[in-house]
Amino acid sequence: MTLGGDSLLYVVDGGVFGGDGKLSIVDPRARKEIVVINGLGDGAGPAVFHPSGRLLIASATKGILEVNTLTRALTRGPDDPITDAGDVITGLAIDERRRVYAMDPVGCVVHVLEPPPDYHPSRTVTVGGCPSSAAAATVP
Repeated sequence: MTLGGDSLLYVVDGGVFGGDGKLSIVDPRARKEIVVINGLGDGAGPAVFHPSGRLLIASATKGILEVNTLTRALTRGPDDPITDAGDVITGLAIDERRRVYAMDPVGCVVHVLEPPPDYHPSRTVTVGGCPSSAAAATVP
């Protein structure tokens, strides 16, 4: 679950193994679910809200998925992920320059991607342990 810049909650349900994950968008003030977006495939996991209005979702089987929060539509699904469809991504972070950091525990690397809409790979950093989650800090 993550809080968006629009003050809505984005809750990912990864579903059962081999099943189809979904995203629930919840209005915490109204205390109700506004919309459900199906089609995340299996392995959908942690999400992060990008300042561009996109919600990025880590997928343990499909790489990185993207939801346009303005149109509330899945724009980069399991058949067209941001990273290679076979990538195992277990965590995401965004830095102050809007770059995307994607944790790959299988390769023991962190993929650094340029901001959307293109997400060009900037570099890959090998880490000592196999990462599972991420956080970004703002440097004063």
